[in-house]
Amino acid sequence: MHCRNALVVAWILGAMSSASAVECTMGQLAIEPASVITPCGALLAAPNLSDRDRAQAYFVRGRGYHRTQRLDEADGDYYAAFALDPKNEEILVAWSNVDHRRQRWDDYQKRIAQEGAPQGYAWIGWGREMLGALPAEAIGHGPPPDAVVNTTVNSWSALKEAVLCGLGVSALWCFSADADRRLVRLQEPVPEFDATLWVLVREDVPLDACTESLTRFLLPLLRKRIGTV
Repeated sequence: MHCRNALVVAWILGAMSSASAVECTMGQLAIEPASVITPCGALLAAPNLSDRDRAQAYFVRGRGYHRTQRLDEADGDYYAAFALDPKNEEILVAWSNVDHRRQRWDDYQKRIAQEGAPQGYAWIGWGREMLGALPAEAIGHGPPPDAVVNTTVNSWSALKEAVLCGLGVSALWCFSADADRRLVRLQEPVPEFDATLWVLVREDVPLDACTESLTRFLLPLLRKRIGTV
């Protein structure tokens, strides 16, 4: 009887340990971000955990902290996870988002630079309205056929905001993105999209308020870019 009870107790403890480990997963994170924090902490306390499993536990708990706005704790867990698994770009993507939210622009740029070229990134794609309006060559420079597309948008301004929020990478116009230090260029500009911009007005028609406002806005920028105007 004593041995049988011991076996039952051992089985119950094993089941509890297994359930705790199962809860430290990305699937559980998607259900309730805060719920992974305690079981991941228990998992990390295990002395015989492999480096790979320990890195994943730090990463999952970091995501739990991240999604519940505990950015300092998330930062620490991402640091620990990346130290154990330095080739995991998923960790860098999440970590760079913490830098972005805390406005640590130098750290953000270094983190993004570590991530390398866009292969393997999650992308932001075009919604149905923009796909119907864009030329085929522009669509061809969007997400690769095998890319993971996190979300879709239907305007250029929404596309830039989605990138800034850390939802993925995308191709942006240089005149819009280069001046924003929160963004990092991952590839050189595409030559076929280089174009001269014109503002055409009729000499015999007075400027309306919108065109006059646009001209006042553009003149100092043009002087800075190309000299006297």
